[in-house]
Amino acid sequence: MQDREQEADTLLLCRRLYQQFLVDGYTMIEAERLSFLKNNQQSLRSDNVKNLRGAVERGDTEGSSNGELLDTTVIHRNKQILQKGGLRPEDRPDIICRVFKMKLDQLVKDLKENEIFGRVKAASDIDKIICAELPDPIEDPNLYETVTKMMLHGPCGSSNTNAPCMDQNKCTKHFPKRFIDETKVDEEGYPVYRRRDNGTSVEKNGVHLDNRFVVPYNPQLLQQNSCDDPQKIDEIKMYYDCRYISACEAVWRIYGFPIHYRTPAVERLSFHLPGEQTVVYTDQMDVGDVLDRPNVDSTKFLSWMECNQKYEEARQLTYVEFPEICLETTYARMAPRSKGFALGRVYHVAPGSDLTLTDEQIQAFALADIEAKLQSNGSSLRKFSEMPFPEN
Repeated sequence: MQDREQEADTLLLCRRLYQQFLVDGYTMIEAERLSFLKNNQQSLRSDNVKNLRGAVERGDTEGSSNGELLDTTVIHRNKQILQKGGLRPEDRPDIICRVFKMKLDQLVKDLKENEIFGRVKAASDIDKIICAELPDPIEDPNLYETVTKMMLHGPCGSSNTNAPCMDQNKCTKHFPKRFIDETKVDEEGYPVYRRRDNGTSVEKNGVHLDNRFVVPYNPQLLQQNSCDDPQKIDEIKMYYDCRYISACEAVWRIYGFPIHYRTPAVERLSFHLPGEQTVVYTDQMDVGDVLDRPNVDSTKFLSWMECNQKYEEARQLTYVEFPEICLETTYARMAPRSKGFALGRVYHVAPGSDLTLTDEQIQAFALADIEAKLQSNGSSLRKFSEMPFPEN
């Protein structure tokens, strides 16, 4: 997959055969990983500490006879190189992936670190970030060429009833938009971008398209990430009864590039009753050895309470606020994060055998929820005399 001066590049010039080679290569890698997990993964069980201690007292110390089995589901110089071999971009998906990864990293950096969008305080500020009009071909010819090639929707509607966006003779993307002289924010909080009726239009497939057909764009990002030779790409939905892997996806996964970005980090916070923290072990393990683990009584929840006993400043933070300040593995030592932060989210616990509510309590919770929803819409249960009001 690399272009080396001292090696023949026959495989890299094979076009579709090279794409097939990449897909076969990744499917073999994935199949080998799944085969290893299937043949070598031990049977895992889970139970809480209280039940395991009861099993030891009964003399039942075999791991296979305690707990429940866990369901373990596996989730699974570039332009010159192309010109040298007379290749098209799709003939070298490895180069496409590397260039796309570079542009993606730069885009994330621009958004997070460079803050190119800045802060929006009024509807007029939106025009500095997002544009939904054809640019002036004289003032900025490069931007005009890019917008007319890549950021125009259609033609569709009565001019092209067979367009992919058409459904029951209507555009599913709601084009053409209506003309509007100033950007505003609608009742639901969504921006309605400025599209002035200034007579500007461009011909595409024999149809004149004006500002009503422009897809909103950011001029800086559009020029920064546009291709020298933009080509039309048809996205075909290929999900049947099997998995579809393209050459680009195969290369992306072989290189180990991240599949998705997530920011900020979210840390799940579990909690439990005394002695009922979950323990995971294998069939072959002795239950006594499982309970002798040094970290069997060390959970996030218990470490947080221990930290509250040691440090005065820790008592000013809730359980959910702790991940923003302390590292996950050092809760009991109150070690602050040197960089970054994480959001804490407590697991939802549905009412079960360990939580019983009376009919009066259930009614009080339901009425409180209804009252909160009514107040958010400017109303209250007090306006309905036949309805009870929740007690404090």
